[in-house]
Amino acid sequence: MCERVNISEQDTQLLDRDELHRIPECVNAMSNSSGGVIKPEGESDIHVEALKWYEKPIALNGRVWRRIEGQNVICGAWAKSVMACRDSCDDFPVEGAVLDSELLEDFRKAVLGRNKEYSALTHDEFLRRTGIFSGKHLTSAGALMFGDGLTIRAVLRHGKIHAEIQEANIWGAYTRLLPRITRALSAKSSGEVKNALINALIHSDYNISKRINISILSRPARIIISSPGVITSSVRNHRLYKLFTLAGISAGILCAEYDMLNFRTVSTIHIEGNTPIIL
Repeated sequence: MCERVNISEQDTQLLDRDELHRIPECVNAMSNSSGGVIKPEGESDIHVEALKWYEKPIALNGRVWRRIEGQNVICGAWAKSVMACRDSCDDFPVEGAVLDSELLEDFRKAVLGRNKEYSALTHDEFLRRTGIFSGKHLTSAGALMFGDGLTIRAVLRHGKIHAEIQEANIWGAYTRLLPRITRALSAKSSGEVKNALINALIHSDYNISKRINISILSRPARIIISSPGVITSSVRNHRLYKLFTLAGISAGILCAEYDMLNFRTVSTIHIEGNTPIIL
C-alpha cells in the first residue's frame, strides 16, 4: 500500500462495520484500475496505489494475491495453480434460467441413441438421471448446457468481410455453431477445431467468465478459441463431462497456450490448404 494524494470523491470507498469483509475486493478493484482510498468505519484509511499491468493482483478466496512471483504472503505461481485447479461447481443449483426445449430434446435423442436404458424414463426422470436437475433444482451444468446465460461468439475477419454468429449455451454451440465453422474445412482441420471447442466447452472455468470467443482469421488462415480458466489434466466440470459422454462426444488432448495473467486458455488451429472459411 502507498499513500496517494489528491483523492477525489469517486476514488473513495466507504465501508460500514458489516462490510469490512469487502476490503480485499476493494483493494483488488482499485489497484487494477486507478487506485483510491478505502475508509472502513472505525478503522484507519487504506490507501491503494494503481499498479502496473504485470503487478496487478487477483482476488482469491476472499484475499488478494499478487500475480508476480515472491510478493506478499503467497507467490504468484501458487495462486495461479489454485485458480487453475479449482472446481467450477457445475452441480450448484440455479434459479431463473430458461431452457431451450428444442436443444434439450435434441440432446435427449442423442443420449437415447446410445443408451437404450434411458428410453423408459419419464421427462423429469431423464433430467435427474443425466444431472441436468438435482432434486427439484436445475444444476448449473444444465443451465450452461441448455440455458441462456452464456456468450459463445464466433467472429470471422477475412479482408473486408466481417461476420459473426453467437450461441447462448453449450449444446447450441456444439450442434449449431460448430458445424457452420467447420463445414468448408478439411477433415483434419475440422477435427482439430472440434477437439479444441469441446475442450473449451467442457473445461472452462465459468466462475471466472461465461464467455468463449472464437476468432476466425485469414493470412494465414487460423481459428483461435479463447476460453476462461486454465485447462488441466483433471476434469473441472464433472456434470458437463458426463452430459457429453452420454451423448457419445469426447475430445482428445488439447494443444494450447495459457494466458496466466488473465486466466484464459488459448487454442490456435492453423487451417490447412486454401479453403476459405465461411460462416
